[in-house]
Amino acid sequence: MTTIQQNFMALNQAALSQNNTAIEQHYRLRNESDSINEVSSSLFTDEQLTELKRVATEMFEKTAPGDCLLFLGRSPLWIAEMFKALNYPRDVLCIPYSGGSKLGSVINTPEEAFDAYKEFLKSKGLNTSFFDKNPDRKVYIVDRIETGMSVISFMTLVKEITPKFNKENCLILGFGDITEAESCHSGLIVMERDTLIETCKKHAQKQKYTLGVDFYSDEWGNWKQKDFNPKKSDIVVARQAQIASWVQKIRVKKGSSPNNGHKPKYLFFNFIVLSLYLNQALVLYQLLFW
Repeated sequence: MTTIQQNFMALNQAALSQNNTAIEQHYRLRNESDSINEVSSSLFTDEQLTELKRVATEMFEKTAPGDCLLFLGRSPLWIAEMFKALNYPRDVLCIPYSGGSKLGSVINTPEEAFDAYKEFLKSKGLNTSFFDKNPDRKVYIVDRIETGMSVISFMTLVKEITPKFNKENCLILGFGDITEAESCHSGLIVMERDTLIETCKKHAQKQKYTLGVDFYSDEWGNWKQKDFNPKKSDIVVARQAQIASWVQKIRVKKGSSPNNGHKPKYLFFNFIVLSLYLNQALVLYQLLFW
């Protein structure tokens, strides 16, 4: 091969490489744009945030100083996020628990797995010393109540840890829509259905909408190796920032009217989105005209 041919081949390879880079950048930009749009459309409306605050406040008012709210599984975690953002003076535990609503799953779980899960609960503070500082404190198990099986099966496990947990101090603080409230006990906190779906149902479809992870009985034996804090999705990070910003906003502007159900507009979040779009436009301009 002559020197001219070698130089031509080198130029050709460089052109192909540049073309591949341009293609990769195109798809990366398109995916980033899709991600930004998805995050923006996944934020809570102002009405949904108001409903989350109402439910969290009602849970606070139903409990007493020293009590513990135990948010069970993934369904109530956005309520827990709002509860913590409001800085209500109650102890909060978020305990992963999956599959408890399926009776067959509970019955067929090996005893060794139950023992392992009880050890896991003890490591989270549900142990014999739970009542040492305050013998009169209560633990309220917060979950969406549909059949009630999940909460009942969990309460059975907790009460096996120590006799100190009993029907007097280990209580259910359930929530659900109006249909579930009518079919269950009268103490259920009724939640507006759209907010209920947005906070509880989407995690069943896509993990990226939920704050927590699932934790089924076949994993209980290896709970020490389980990653309970994986990297959060962009949607989760944006929602957490939105709740924190919204709570701060209502503290500063007490008595202000809601935003008519529109997505709250936060300057910092809009700035990030605008910066990403401008960056995309610049890169595309370079690819097309430079």
